[in-house]
Amino acid sequence: MRDARLSGIVSLFQAHVRGYLMRKQCKKLKDQRTALSMIQRNIRKWMVLRNWQWWKLYTKVKPLLNAARAEDEVKKMEEEFTKTKEELAKVEKIKKELEERCVKLQREKEDAVLQLAAEGDTLGDMEETIENLTKQKFEYEAQIKEMESRMAEEEGNAGQLSAQKQELEAQAAKLKENIAGLEDSLKKAEHDRQV
Repeated sequence: MRDARLSGIVSLFQAHVRGYLMRKQCKKLKDQRTALSMIQRNIRKWMVLRNWQWWKLYTKVKPLLNAARAEDEVKKMEEEFTKTKEELAKVEKIKKELEERCVKLQREKEDAVLQLAAEGDTLGDMEETIENLTKQKFEYEAQIKEMESRMAEEEGNAGQLSAQKQELEAQAAKLKENIAGLEDSLKKAEHDRQV
């Protein structure tokens, strides 16, 4: 009884597999027949078209259309180049402004340190200077964040902007050094105030 059931299951499984394989083969033959009719139709059309005067004209004009597209691409690339050049000029201008501001702030910091040394007795002036130094520190940090975001935007441009990136990184390093100096000044001022 068990063998009869197993042989029934196996024969049913074999029938399903044969049916699947035959359907797959039938579909393949249908696809081949469709492809063959398409190829024959296309060959007939090409035989008609190859001596047609308009087709000959089209095959001669088609490369000229590609040349016009190439000119459009060249114009687009020139526009992108001028745009990138303008952005580079803006970044250089901002860099010069930041350098001048950095020198000015360095002088102000030195003046503030001298003023702190000269007026060590007045606690109110020291607290005001500390507040100014903290504001300058936050301004430097904001400038660094702005410059880092600009660098991230400009990194997507071509290799010609890599030199600009290095300059901006150098500026950021200078500003970080200035921040470190300001933090040292803050610590000294707070220490002096506590003493």
